[in-house]
Amino acid sequence: PGQFASDDEAYLATPKGILARSGNPSATLALSVGYYFDEERRWFAEALVLGVPLRVSVYGDGVKSTGGVGTTPIGSAPNTLSGKEILTTKMLPPIVRFGYQFGDRTWSVRPYAGVAGMYAMFFDTKATPFFQDYQGGKTTVNLKNALGVGPVLGLNTENVGDTGGNIGFSIGMIRLKTEATRVTGGT
Repeated sequence: PGQFASDDEAYLATPKGILARSGNPSATLALSVGYYFDEERRWFAEALVLGVPLRVSVYGDGVKSTGGVGTTPIGSAPNTLSGKEILTTKMLPPIVRFGYQFGDRTWSVRPYAGVAGMYAMFFDTKATPFFQDYQGGKTTVNLKNALGVGPVLGLNTENVGDTGGNIGFSIGMIRLKTEATRVTGGT
């Protein structure tokens, strides 16, 4: 383990073509503060400031850079990590949203659409036993924090209880691109 050859290059590392993708992180509860920019409460900004960390699984992805398998063309055969869980991590995702609420201010539930920006902070990242076996020893991994932007849709309720607060539900897609540093003992 640990020594691979690709395109006549021998190197001590993970072979070329190895990529990673995350699974869907778990849902979380969050506390936010917000501001309405107009009297009708249509345009708003909101910052999610406290939340339960998300758990994320990372899976191997990509294709072999050389050699096909059977009738599979060169450069399109899955590598041996493809589809296998290789890392787990936790993420704190402070988020800022800007959006537009539809409907009248008197509606008790209002749908909205907007855009969100997130600064993802990764911690407690661990290589799975499978990935450590693949690498040939105890493997530690660190992920760089990342910034991402994406669309968001949701529902807000107005004036909940005597507090004048609201409860909201949202779903969105924010793509992040990060770099990982991997260290394997004995290699």
